[in-house]
Amino acid sequence: MLGHNYRMPEMEAAIGLAQLGKLSTFLDKRRKNAQCLTEKLSPARRLTLPEEPDGCRHSWYLYTIRLDDSDRAERDGVVEKLRKRGIGATVYYRTPIHLMPFYRQFATDDLPEAEKASAQVISLPVHPGVTLQEISYIADSVVEVVR
Repeated sequence: MLGHNYRMPEMEAAIGLAQLGKLSTFLDKRRKNAQCLTEKLSPARRLTLPEEPDGCRHSWYLYTIRLDDSDRAERDGVVEKLRKRGIGATVYYRTPIHLMPFYRQFATDDLPEAEKASAQVISLPVHPGVTLQEISYIADSVVEVVR
């Protein structure tokens, strides 16, 4: 049976409360990093970049790009090349939910676009610890690797 445990130990709660005071600074830094990545990656033809619709404010918890017209092997190769350059590129959602063992019982349709997306996405670092110089390096590396 699927379930959740949302109880938080006291120490983690104390750390969380202290971090909440820094939240707006963290979000501003993420926003700047995401904006810079978007500007630098927008000329790359094979990439679909995340968007922030008008009237919305993205948290930029993840900055996930899509390597168009690729398969899982090519995407994984790009991730490996970026990691060899010291870039913390990763794939967070390798398996679409409808293909996970527990949820297969509820799936009534094939979801080919979800499966295709899961084989093409790469998340890049935008956390507050990433400097603008590092963002430039990440963007330049991505452009070079996906050519």
